Amino acid sequence: MGFLCKTFGHKWERLLNECSRRCRVCGATETIEHQWQQIEGQCAEKCKVCGKRRNIECTFDGCKCVRCGNEKHSYVYVDGDATDLQLCTKCGKYYLSSHLRTRNTEEGILDMFETLISLHGDILPQIISTDHIYNVIAYDVIAAKRQQLSEKEERILILLYEHGVQIKAIDDIRARIEERKKSRYLSDDEIRRQEYDTNADEGIFHGGVRDDK
Repeated sequence: MGFLCKTFGHKWERLLNECSRRCRVCGATETIEHQWQQIEGQCAEKCKVCGKRRNIECTFDGCKCVRCGNEKHSYVYVDGDATDLQLCTKCGKYYLSSHLRTRNTEEGILDMFETLISLHGDILPQIISTDHIYNVIAYDVIAAKRQQLSEKEERILILLYEHGVQIKAIDDIRARIEERKKSRYLSDDEIRRQEYDTNADEGIFHGGVRDDK
């Protein structure tokens, strides 16, 4: 700080689009307070001067923030270890994650779905999503690891269908299976046709004797 500023004080001027000011005499700078303004529909504020943003805490009414709509539930497992169904103790919302708790086998996962259907058939439309159909129950079929549903997968999809749950997704899976079956049969026909053409080129007909001999 120069002598003049020590004696008479700084001569501040505000810097354009910045929350700081600079002395016209000695060049010293210092920050000044931001002028925060809340961003509509977000739990965030923006400085009207420099444009800096900062997050602010949500204000919850029950399980939902009144500003940004973010939800924060207090879930507990409804059936203990039997199923992965969860219930919010505050608002009563049900939730079934598509990322299920660790189970030892695929059979264990399917058993869980059978138990879920038997215990909570009345709320299945609320909790079963397309993710559960495509990525969990029929994952191996969708990923083309198998050409058809297992008996247990078939049984689960039938039960869901009867409850009016994800009918479009289930119909789509069945259509994919049928298309694969057709493709497989066409492939088999193509193989037989190629074998016939090869034999014809080699003159092998009727037990290895050509018609023209």
